[in-house]
Amino acid sequence: MLRAPGNLLVEHTTLVGFSILLLEPNPGAAQDIRRTLEGAGAQVLPTSSCTQALLVIEKGELSAAVLDYNESAIDDHAIARHLDKLGIAFLFCMDVGRDDVQLSAPVLFRPIVGEKLIGTLHGLLQGNCSRPGELSEDVADPKPTSLA
Repeated sequence: MLRAPGNLLVEHTTLVGFSILLLEPNPGAAQDIRRTLEGAGAQVLPTSSCTQALLVIEKGELSAAVLDYNESAIDDHAIARHLDKLGIAFLFCMDVGRDDVQLSAPVLFRPIVGEKLIGTLHGLLQGNCSRPGELSEDVADPKPTSLA
């Protein structure tokens, strides 16, 4: 077992064999999330822009994605719709206090807790959380998924 950011224990083999796209423009947040995912055995494909993320998606071989949620970024919504159409599981990370935003994919609020991130991704990959194909045409319309 390894310690993730926040000093939480995470099984180091939970995500072995999975490749995870990380779209996070904040370098510090990206580093923490990447360290957590790699600590659980995932191969992380980090990107800081939607253009970079699309290039990674088009190469294929993605298991899931962790996306920064920026309500005003139309490209972020397009990335989510594209992943959904490809059947690639994903979740959003967003700031605490943003309960007015409605999303149909799982949402983790910052600060991100390592065990919750790994558990949610594992659930998505095993089909135990909201799955692709349930995302509406307008990503900002559906209700947040409770991860409690």
